This record gives sequence, structure tokens and C-alpha cells, in this order.
Amino acid sequence: MSAEPYTRYVAQLRRALADARAAVDRIIATIRSWPTQPIAIGVLTLGVLISTIAGLFKGIGDHHGRSFVAGTFAADSAAELEQLLAVGALDLDAIRRGDQPVPPLLLAALPPDLAGGAGDERRHLFLSAVLPLVLQANEEILADRRRLLRLAENPVRPAATAPDDWLTELADRYGGDPADLEDLLGRVDTISPAVALAQAAQESGWGGSRFALEGNALFGQRIWRAGPGLSPSRSNSDRFAVRSFPTLLDSVRAYAHNLNSHQAYAPFRQYRAEMRARNRRVDAIRAAGTLEAYSEEGPAYVDALIAVIRDNRLTELDAAELR
Repeated sequence: MSAEPYTRYVAQLRRALADARAAVDRIIATIRSWPTQPIAIGVLTLGVLISTIAGLFKGIGDHHGRSFVAGTFAADSAAELEQLLAVGALDLDAIRRGDQPVPPLLLAALPPDLAGGAGDERRHLFLSAVLPLVLQANEEILADRRRLLRLAENPVRPAATAPDDWLTELADRYGGDPADLEDLLGRVDTISPAVALAQAAQESGWGGSRFALEGNALFGQRIWRAGPGLSPSRSNSDRFAVRSFPTLLDSVRAYAHNLNSHQAYAPFRQYRAEMRARNRRVDAIRAAGTLEAYSEEGPAYVDALIAVIRDNRLTELDAAELR
């Protein structure tokens, strides 16, 4: 989908925020001037300014409503990111309760001052920014999965029929066999948002790592061959690099593909397929327990992931859907 309408929307939000700040400054100046002018005039001026601020945001809301389209946007600071998410109606608590879907607010890169710590507010902001990215990547996977399911459920398709080009390309991309649709269905599937958010938080230091800020690398994926990446600042910099990405969404896509294709994560896929067969939702805690191979820390890494999931109530976000 085109990102242009959404880019214009974010630009309008920024202008509205700037105008609102100016109006607030005028409100403060008006209140301070009350001792030197009639109170009635001050109250009238104050009312006009407040109405102006309300109109700025109402106009944007009336024009755009719920007609967002997927697209990326940038935020120069954590404060600006928080404002844009708020005006874009991304309320993590409401999403947890199931009261609202997730607007497709796709952040291109983390603001540099997100490295300022991992307090409750900063964690909340990080989760709010990454959740739409995870859901967008899942939507893209689901599009392929639905097409694959139609092939698998076609009773007139002979087993010996040569796969079409799309199926061959899909199998090659996921490291599967185009003739084994059951195996492919075990690979072409979504990632639990709770697991993805926990790993993003753990691997990126809640968005404060150098790799996340300079390379949009949320999941610490390593590369041992020539390619876009950032070398570790300490030892072993000649052995590997951390893969970098043009945008945060590209990082999430690569992470999902990694779990869905690498042999090390076959236990993860097997558990997910078992839940699919039972028509049950993946349990994020159990899914995290299959990811010892993701880190050299092994069981300690899994324990840390589970702690992040529980401490931040991430399982409550597994049912979240994009608007």
C-alpha cells in the first residue's frame, strides 16, 4: 500500500502539535496578563485559544477518521513519538482490554533519546512503537499463508502436480520443499506478538542499544559474511557483525523469517503447529521456552524472556489486530 497518504497525515499532526504549543504559550501569556487587563477580556481570549487547539485536532480526526493506510513515519525525539502515538489513538491499555484495534503507526527508526533509560514510561513507549510493526509483519505472512492454505485444501490438486512459480519461490524463501505443503504451513505462520516484543526488548535493551539506534536492529541478528551490519565495539568484531536494516519494519520481517526458516528454531515451529492443529492460540510462555538456541545464554535467556513477558503483561497483546 502507498505510504503517501499516511506521510501527509503525520506531517499534519506535526503542524497541529506545533500550532498547539504556540496556542498554549499564548494561553499562559494571557493568564499572566490578567492583573493588567479586565478579567472578562482574558477569559474570552482564553476560550478562543482553547477552541483553536481543539479545532486543530478535530479537523485532522474528522478528515482521516479510521482510514489510515500502512506507512512509515519518523519521530525526532521520544516526546514527539509519544505525542504522535497519542494523537494516532494508540492506547496500549485499551488494546490489552480488547477495546480497540492497533492503528498502523509504523515507526521507521527509534528516536535517539530512547536510550535514556528503561523506566515504566519508556518501556510503555517502546512496546507501543514496536507492536504495530510486529502486527504488520504478521499480516504479510498471513497473506502468503492464506494462499498456501488454498493450495493445501484443494482436493483436486494431484500430489504429483508440478508446483507453480509462486510456490517454488515461497518454499525456497523458507527453506522448505514445494511438494511438502504440511511442512511449509509449519513455516509460513505468524509470530506471537508477546514473544516478538519480549525478544525485541531483550535484544535491543528496550530500544537503547547502539545496534537498534544506528542500524534499526531490534533482534540482534548476526551475519558472518559481507553485508550491511554493525561490528561490535568490543572483541570478536572480526568474527561477526550485527545485521542492520533500512527500517525497523525490515528488522521485524527478518526476525520473523529467521524463526520461520532456520533449523535451530524447529522446536518453536513444531509447538506452534501443534497449537494450530488443536485450534488453540500459542501460549507465549511456552513458545519462549523453545528459543534456547537464540542466545548463547541458553536457559538463562529463556528465563529472561519469560520474565519480560510476565512483568509487562505481554500475553494480553497476543490477540491484538491491526485496524
